[in-house]
Amino acid sequence: MTATEDETVKLLSLLSDNRTNSFNSTGATFNSTYASSRRFAVATSLAILLEHADLLPNVEDRLSAAFLLYFLHHREPLTLNPFLTVFDQILKAPTSNPSAPSTLEPYCLTPCEKAFVSQLVSGSSNELLKQSPAAYNHSFLQSLQPPPSSPDLASLLQSQPALDPAAPHVSSLFHHPDGASDDLPESNTTRHTVDVLLQAQALSDLHLDASFTRPPPPLLPVGSFESVWQVPREMDAVVLWDGTMGVDKAQGNELRALLKMAYTQELVSEQQQAFIKELEKNPKLVFHIGLTPDKLPELVNKNPLIAIEVLLRLMASSQITEYFSVLVNMDMSLHSMEVVNRLTTTVDLPTEFIHLYISNCISTCEKIDDKYMQNRLVRLVCVFLQSLIRNKIINVQDLFIEVQAFCIEFSRIREAAGLFRLLKALDPNSGTTTTASDTADPGELQPPNLNGHNES
Repeated sequence: MTATEDETVKLLSLLSDNRTNSFNSTGATFNSTYASSRRFAVATSLAILLEHADLLPNVEDRLSAAFLLYFLHHREPLTLNPFLTVFDQILKAPTSNPSAPSTLEPYCLTPCEKAFVSQLVSGSSNELLKQSPAAYNHSFLQSLQPPPSSPDLASLLQSQPALDPAAPHVSSLFHHPDGASDDLPESNTTRHTVDVLLQAQALSDLHLDASFTRPPPPLLPVGSFESVWQVPREMDAVVLWDGTMGVDKAQGNELRALLKMAYTQELVSEQQQAFIKELEKNPKLVFHIGLTPDKLPELVNKNPLIAIEVLLRLMASSQITEYFSVLVNMDMSLHSMEVVNRLTTTVDLPTEFIHLYISNCISTCEKIDDKYMQNRLVRLVCVFLQSLIRNKIINVQDLFIEVQAFCIEFSRIREAAGLFRLLKALDPNSGTTTTASDTADPGELQPPNLNGHNES
């Protein structure tokens, strides 16, 4: 992340315009020129320019660049400054000729600049920053005292968060053996190099990474514990044909539209007949209309007739057990009973499924608090059980104790009393030899068709 072209123009102008202004003034101008979110990117560009000192020909510009790297985080401890490694490399790099900084070594700066960086990182910068870059350079050249010794930043660098080690690389910039090009003035060549360097797409573009050619490792011998399919020894694969290829997917569009509507509202008679007619034409369309087990309760509650037709054609599906499981565990209602009753009289349902559904119905009746709704549901369950018993769908002896307790608990309801008498008539241990039809009131025991039963 480096500066944009417009930010680079402003940066070079800022450095040249503030050569005679104090360092503090340069820092304030820097903050007012760039938004806080872009200052780090611009500072990264400054670090790149300091690495190649000849790209900033003036000592004053390089002094301001080093100051801005410090100023960006001057309110924080030095160990938190991300450019601490830059300062360390400047102090460790060879000292260049003050009149012509070398381009062969990175961060090769003049004694004046290294002394300035040394004073910055050592903390003695309060009075220093009141000077201008030009004034500091002049006073350093006139001073007869030796430059201060460079501080050791090794301990500070060790306290910084560890970074991933960089791969071996060399800079992508090389010193021209014949000097500057004759095609462009030196100033234009330097400016062009700066623009190209800072407009790199990524910081990795600034280096030429070493490429190591390695032969591919040999394959290990296949062990006896490995699966055979990893190293097939015989080509006996069977080609599987996709039976759905070439199928006209538009053929089921009408069914899909009707099914989507059936989840939320009751279809009129014409729509139901159209749905059933399309299914009768091509029963396999039931696998491509988008019905899933979790959508089944919505379909049962709104359109039980459609649910029955769909489930009958899904009997051969490997997912039919999931549909049965959802049907058993959904809330008991007249429509769910209607669907189960129709399925039991049309196909052979698993016995455990029917027993589980009956147990769920009885449990629902026992748990409901509303007496009016409880009476309605008890009557529905009794009529449903009588239908199953008379059609010999279930063996009453398998559920005799549970159903008998249910009838005794709700003996105040006429249908429950009738179901109890039917149970007694079918019980071989009751001591009576009469049949159910002989002992029961035909009008009481004959369960009406659930399709026409009125809940109210």
